[in-house]
Amino acid sequence: MELNRVLEGRNRDFKLLVLDIDGTIITNDRRLTRRTIEAIQRVKAAGIKVTVATGRQHPSAVHIARAIGINAPLISSDGSMIQDLSTGETEIYPLDKEKAKRAVKMAEKYKGFRVEVFFEKTRYHAGEGYKRRLLKKYLTPPLRHSILGTLYYIRDFVCVPVEDKGDIDRTIAAIQEDPLKLAVYGYGPPEELVRYRQELSDEFGSEISMTTALTHCVDVLEKGVSKAQGIAVVAEKLGISSEQVITVGDNLNDIEMIQYAGLGVAMGNASQQVKEKADYVTATNEEEGLAQFLEKLLA
Repeated sequence: MELNRVLEGRNRDFKLLVLDIDGTIITNDRRLTRRTIEAIQRVKAAGIKVTVATGRQHPSAVHIARAIGINAPLISSDGSMIQDLSTGETEIYPLDKEKAKRAVKMAEKYKGFRVEVFFEKTRYHAGEGYKRRLLKKYLTPPLRHSILGTLYYIRDFVCVPVEDKGDIDRTIAAIQEDPLKLAVYGYGPPEELVRYRQELSDEFGSEISMTTALTHCVDVLEKGVSKAQGIAVVAEKLGISSEQVITVGDNLNDIEMIQYAGLGVAMGNASQQVKEKADYVTATNEEEGLAQFLEKLLA
């Protein structure tokens, strides 16, 4: 459907644009294109605030947030951390540490699982050699990305604070404060991650939130925490209603924010489940779909 038809009868007084990163702002090669940057700058020049809402940990998101020049608080770790980059003012909505410990312990029996515990300034890895493993994975020919794309990956996911904690029990013992979230990756049979999600649901019910940006991962957060909730916090601070918000994303953890916004946009590379919840579907990230949408919006 054409964007003009989607906008018919809607409040067009948009005040805030919120963007996912992976699969949305950047290409599959992890590049931020000039066209995308220029389109975002035009949005800002039109008086619309711009920020990012991502599942990434804050240190992994901040480079891209600064590159596009966000002028509203950055939302990271799926809504569990919000920071104004200009003032450093930070709000966190952490997962209760006792819930976190139990969820980590529940993952122990699955030998193909890898567990990470996110905090504001660091991340615990329930294993050894986190950075060495990633470097080997992405530097062993044939490269998964271009040389530049590989360097961006290393910057955002290797050159960030990560602490190897060894086994599950030592990781649990190290959790002395409420973490932002858990990320549990399943590298065994797919049904194991399905079973683990069900066990989490049976154990905690509505006392936690679960989401994902990857088919082989489940993110565990405190109840009610999501990108959408983070956007609502930022919008309230700015005196902006949900009808004045535009959100753009591509993955399952973007569905709630797409539904929250006055105009929710799915990327062309999004799954059908995400597209069905969106008001408008643009082209893929490889086709600079974000820039295409923003150009049409401003036109």
